[in-house]
Amino acid sequence: MAARSKARKRAFQILFEADQRGTSVQEVLADQVRFSRSDDRQPPVSDFTMQLVEGYAAHVARIDELIATYAVDWDLDRMPAADRNIVRLGAYEVIWEDGTPDAVAIDEAVQLAKEFSTVLDLVLFFLAFEMVLIPMYFLIARWGGEGRQ
Repeated sequence: MAARSKARKRAFQILFEADQRGTSVQEVLADQVRFSRSDDRQPPVSDFTMQLVEGYAAHVARIDELIATYAVDWDLDRMPAADRNIVRLGAYEVIWEDGTPDAVAIDEAVQLAKEFSTVLDLVLFFLAFEMVLIPMYFLIARWGGEGRQ
């Protein structure tokens, strides 16, 4: 697995853990950095992982607002937790992350869903993905002027 894919996977795991614990992603990120420095068994947290998590944290309210807007008849709270956080990370990366081509960010979101969603959740993820991230990409990232320029 490529280094950026590993970093993206770690960022997703941080978002997921924060969601499950009901805490901020910054707190979980700080915990992960602290654990990696104090326990040799823990892999270090890469710069790209920190960039993704911190970037997501800076836009969390807007990301959830966009998902709620474009996920017609699909409440954010009803999405499976893994899928919700994959869509959140993918939305951040497509809209605000300049260093990743959009097609790569979308493909990486799909790869995360394949790994972390159950069969039923995977079907629901692709429905949510189709209804949320793709329209968001076309309407916001390309023509709406939000995010990267």
